[in-house]
Order: sequence, then C-alpha cells, then structure tokens
Amino acid sequence: MQKRFLFLLFLTFGFSIQSQTISKDFRVKNIFIEKDTVQLDSVAINPQKFKILNASLQVIPKSEYTVDFSNAILIINSKKYAKITVKYFKLPHF
Repeated sequence: MQKRFLFLLFLTFGFSIQSQTISKDFRVKNIFIEKDTVQLDSVAINPQKFKILNASLQVIPKSEYTVDFSNAILIINSKKYAKITVKYFKLPHF
C-alpha cells in the first residue's frame, strides 16, 4: 500500500513539474511601430492565443487591427499605437 502511495505521489509530482514549463513556441515581443504593417515571425502563428497589448499593457480590441495568421503579418495604426506588446504561439514548423 505504501509503495502505491509513493508511486502516485511521484507521478503527480512529475506531472505538476511538466505543467509548469513554458513552451518554446510561446513568444512575447515588444515592438515599436514605424509602419502600419509589421512582420511578427517567419512562420505562421496560432490565432487561438493571440493577444496585443498597448504601451500601458491594456488589451487592444480586435477591431483596431488585422492579422494574417498564416503569414504572421500584423496591420495596425502606427499613429495611434507607437509601442505594442504581442503575445502568441507560433505554429510548429514541420
């Protein structure tokens, strides 16, 4: 009985450690906007976890920008947003 308890304890501990690792595919970029079009990455990005923050780290509404996820291109008003932070996952490169 004690061996089973220890096994389950170590198994749970192992899963909890694995769940704390940050994926290598997660990206956070601080970008100073000079042009309305910005190339975010060289590979496609995941639209599910995509987030853009303004200079005061407030989420920018989706109506304020356009994203081509397959080409990783962001189109945003450079006069309104001089500095942004982009958080996203890149799609795995096969």
